[in-house]
Amino acid sequence: MAVSNERDATSSSVATEGANAAPDPMAKLLAKLLKDPQFRPMRHKFQRLMLMHTLFGCFLLAAASVTVQAQEKLVTDRVFYIHAPKSTSVQFQMIVLAGSADETNMAQLGIAHYLEHVVLVGRNEGQAETAFKFFADGSSNGWTNARATGYIHRFPANAPDLTDRLDRLFKFYTERLTDFAITEADATRERNVVRQEHDWRYASNPFDAVWQEVTRYSYAGHPFENWTIGTPQTIGAFTVEEARTFLRRWYRKANVYFIVTGPLAPEQVKASAEKFLAALDAAQPPIRTWPTLRLAVKPETRVFSKQDKRITTPSVSLSSVVSTFEADPVRQAAVVAVINGFLSSKLSGSPHSALVEGDSPVAAALNGASLWRNVPGTLALSLGAIPEEGRTLDEVRKALVAYREAFLKRGIDAPTLERLKKRYARDLQRGLEEPENAPQRLINWLTMPFPHDALKEWPATIASVRLDEIEATLKALASGQRDAVVIFEPNAE
Repeated sequence: MAVSNERDATSSSVATEGANAAPDPMAKLLAKLLKDPQFRPMRHKFQRLMLMHTLFGCFLLAAASVTVQAQEKLVTDRVFYIHAPKSTSVQFQMIVLAGSADETNMAQLGIAHYLEHVVLVGRNEGQAETAFKFFADGSSNGWTNARATGYIHRFPANAPDLTDRLDRLFKFYTERLTDFAITEADATRERNVVRQEHDWRYASNPFDAVWQEVTRYSYAGHPFENWTIGTPQTIGAFTVEEARTFLRRWYRKANVYFIVTGPLAPEQVKASAEKFLAALDAAQPPIRTWPTLRLAVKPETRVFSKQDKRITTPSVSLSSVVSTFEADPVRQAAVVAVINGFLSSKLSGSPHSALVEGDSPVAAALNGASLWRNVPGTLALSLGAIPEEGRTLDEVRKALVAYREAFLKRGIDAPTLERLKKRYARDLQRGLEEPENAPQRLINWLTMPFPHDALKEWPATIASVRLDEIEATLKALASGQRDAVVIFEPNAE
């Protein structure tokens, strides 16, 4: 299974399904970069970008998939159906609006992720198989981050017992919205599996330990400073009762969404859902604490560096976190999306044009240029580069700082803004033709959390972004920065 917060998403999987399996163009690009030997030293950086993309939908292509306006249909309370007539499979998802930041005292010990494991491998009374083994011709998966937890099942759309399969899944998760059962042996095994996952994902490479330090520094004093999976010490102390307490607080009908995608009739989904969900208690979950917290940021800079023989390509990253005021979080997300469209482009004045293709380039390639809203009331700007041959790491660091300062002062001009909006409009139209993207777009939106009713207005919101809003955001980014300079280089020996 897997672990993840906004910086390290985790997922539990069987077969070949990804944590959120929609064929997202940006995710495909980032996945390709993760496999490229040139970018392997920045693997975790790209994983962070993929996660930001997955959770927040703030990148250009993410925004493109954010408003396929009528693709999802609310067929009954808390249940969405997405018609994908060309799909050869049915995808069933349950999304819980609670993650590791919602653990007791916001400690992020890893209980939310451990619960994801025990839900999938536990067997309630009358259940012969774990959820992983429901369908021999299908696949199962789970993921956890700081904000939410997700469960995914996929099986062939031509299965002769399709209605029975829907019933089985709705029944299984309806039961999990009240309690779960697991043997002590299975619970112990899953605790060990989580520890193995931790060691495999985070303790076996020279990059992740450094990024964990950066995260703790950047978000010090906020629950997001910790990673979703926990630590070896907290993992070893997991108990089933802690997992059950978390489930009883957050796994409620009023705090989950079901999303069913495929070439089936909405009446099938509605009938199956209502058969099992109608009798569930409609009680609301507790009020979440962490969304109201504001990160206290003071201007400071810290350098994090790592030399290791496993690092083959040197790199420098500059990560800045600032506090902001959000009068309208949805509109702020639109402004961020437009700025990201510029940062990820090759337009004149973009990081790529200035650092890679300039008259005297300092970078052979970028390994990140993005802006995201991680914690409510904060923004994080990240720039990273691989040195051009003959350039030193310190030259690259100075160039990144200089570019950031110049960009935040110069901003984006009116013609470029209009060009970015046209790109959005084009990509939004393309999104209408790809219903397979709709589940991920919907998950991005709901887990922010943003109200579903505002989703249909997203194209208009993007189109109405003004120059003064971009200038105000860039001005905020230029003040009170908590900077992290992250340097990776091969061991001199």
